[in-house]
Amino acid sequence: TLARALPKGTFERLEIPRQGRGGNGFSNDSDRLLLSLNDVQQHYGAMMKLAEAAAASPGALAPCLVGSPDEGCVGTFVSSFASRLFRRPLTDEERTDLVGFWKNHRASDPSSALALLLRRLFMSPQLLFRPELGGAASGGVVALTAFEKASALAFTITDGPPDDELMADARSGALDQPDRLTFHADRLLAKADLARGVLTMMDELFRVNAVVGTPKDEVYQGYDAAIAEDMARETRAFLREALWNDKGSIETLLTARYTVANGRLASFYGLSGKAAGDATFTRVAVGQQPRAGILGQGSMLTTLAHANQNDVVKRGRFVRELLLCEEVPAPPPTVNAVPPPPMGDFTLRERLAVHSTDPGCAECHRLMDPIGFAFERFDGVGRYRDKDAGKAIDARGEIVGSRASDGTFDGLVELAAHLAQSTQVRDCVARTTFRFVFGRHEDDADACALEAANQALVANGGELRRLVAHLVTSPGFTQRAAQ
Repeated sequence: TLARALPKGTFERLEIPRQGRGGNGFSNDSDRLLLSLNDVQQHYGAMMKLAEAAAASPGALAPCLVGSPDEGCVGTFVSSFASRLFRRPLTDEERTDLVGFWKNHRASDPSSALALLLRRLFMSPQLLFRPELGGAASGGVVALTAFEKASALAFTITDGPPDDELMADARSGALDQPDRLTFHADRLLAKADLARGVLTMMDELFRVNAVVGTPKDEVYQGYDAAIAEDMARETRAFLREALWNDKGSIETLLTARYTVANGRLASFYGLSGKAAGDATFTRVAVGQQPRAGILGQGSMLTTLAHANQNDVVKRGRFVRELLLCEEVPAPPPTVNAVPPPPMGDFTLRERLAVHSTDPGCAECHRLMDPIGFAFERFDGVGRYRDKDAGKAIDARGEIVGSRASDGTFDGLVELAAHLAQSTQVRDCVARTTFRFVFGRHEDDADACALEAANQALVANGGELRRLVAHLVTSPGFTQRAAQ
């Protein structure tokens, strides 16, 4: 309704505060979702513009609002429109208060009354925040209300408010039945176009958008802003393909021997099967190139590299922290973390050998460098190469000192296969998904829930969408400790 009432592009032009990633690694971290005074002022300005734009087309909001609407018209509009904004039915007291607010302003300035009413609705805490107050406590536990469950489920899976079907079950009380919650979780997870929240999780986890604007030197001929945009679209399209059109498992995500590219990007990578002028993004086999899954994407390889050379350390650290859930300490302030520049006929592997001999560097770099070497057959913008400084690439690597993932490999394909079979990677994926679904970092009290998530991942063959379904239908998702 609101979209129909607004000029095209209104939402896109609004300057609404955006939260960065917090302690759980995602932008939905509950500890970060606070509004500073500047945030409130920025949001107020945006909502004022939105209210003015919507009030300029009253007929698109409700036909009876055109001209001089009466109290009954406004009351009916408020009951319907505000209920959608608040994601629950209005109470009689709220309805009376809002209609009274409109009446008071109509008496002094009829032309601004609707815009002021909309401004108040758009600035309401009931719209801006997602209440989770629940009902009466029982046995030290408070269960979310049906409408709170609907919002929690919808915002987690779809990154948006509940749809009509979910709201109908909340209104009827059917959502209090566990099987109905499972039904809606499965329904919303069935299509990528609905499950935008899951895609947001993957997008933020793998930092897909970071490639846009990543600077590169002239040493990488052919790389430009358009290619960077293609790489971001490639990874997002690959995630949709792997999670909805393929098996949707951890193994698929890591080891798939295809990407999803347009002709320009396929040509940039040197892949066959797409005409250079083909603008559509479709599945493309990687052929003989040693690419594998999400780690073989240009967005990953480009971001995890320097402007003029590869970054073995950054690539190894990415795997260690994102897929093994092991934290690598930052270098001491006395250590120069800048890698040695390209030097004649010395390969990057040879130049980094100093890390294995310098006591101040060796302990941490042994955890990262041997993993990063597996990526060396790809340059700093994701193109395949077989030589560095005129010498054949040595892409042999090793994971050491891990909790349960030690092993050797030669190149990215073998590394991906090794990680896909790791119980530690599975545990890390369960833990990371838990953090996104619950909007917070885990603590000691979550040990049983994390173990149950791990078991669910094993039982469903590593399917990531089934893991999300398990978490959003688990007791902890809709229950809170009474305080």
